[in-house]
Amino acid sequence: MKKSEAFETVSTLGWLSKQPTAFRKRLLDDARVRSFEPGQALFEAGDPAHSLVGLTSGTFEVALDHPQFHMQLVHIARPGTWLGQATAYGNDLTRSVSVRAKIKSSAIVISRQKIEAMIEEDPLCLRYFALLSELHLHECLRAIAELSQRDSFGKVCARLISLGVSLVRGSNAKTIEIPVTHDEFAGLCGISRKTLERVLGELKQIGVIDVHYRSITILDLKKLSAIAAGDNLPRSAGSQAAAS
Repeated sequence: MKKSEAFETVSTLGWLSKQPTAFRKRLLDDARVRSFEPGQALFEAGDPAHSLVGLTSGTFEVALDHPQFHMQLVHIARPGTWLGQATAYGNDLTRSVSVRAKIKSSAIVISRQKIEAMIEEDPLCLRYFALLSELHLHECLRAIAELSQRDSFGKVCARLISLGVSLVRGSNAKTIEIPVTHDEFAGLCGISRKTLERVLGELKQIGVIDVHYRSITILDLKKLSAIAAGDNLPRSAGSQAAAS
């Protein structure tokens, strides 16, 4: 991916696109663009936090090494996502998650030295990195709210929407393809694969999604959102009981 294309992506999607132009230009000045092959690790949990990474193409898998459940997939990152803001908060911090490329991907990588120089020059830069932390906190709270839903049907709808809206570039997207297997998405929803496939089958029958071997495609995001909100639910009593 050309550097100009990478810069355009992060300047129009995600956290950096919402920051002041001067900060954005300063951060991207002399930034490197790196390519990653499928399965290649960007970093592992516990590694030193030595860089900030912005995804420009492809998909990253974000996994947490839980003390009881071991390595768990917790997020699928798409272009516009930034990871590693701990780099701005001190040189003794470590990574809290492991990140790997799910498919061939590219990313902008900014060194800790560059970020430290920016903060030394203008300490107010810290507020923009804090906004990235706040964004991640909001995403975590949203996921907690979705996973707390007892009805599997509503939970799956909400998780599809959260993943889907992160993939939309602009407001005119008619379909949204989510690159996730059934096993991975069942884990992200906190339900069994059997339950997931039952719910996906029902959503496919309604006509709001299509299901493929390694992906799920949202065909009608507006209608899916209405269903998740409890509106427009063409479901039988038996299917409602089965999905709960």
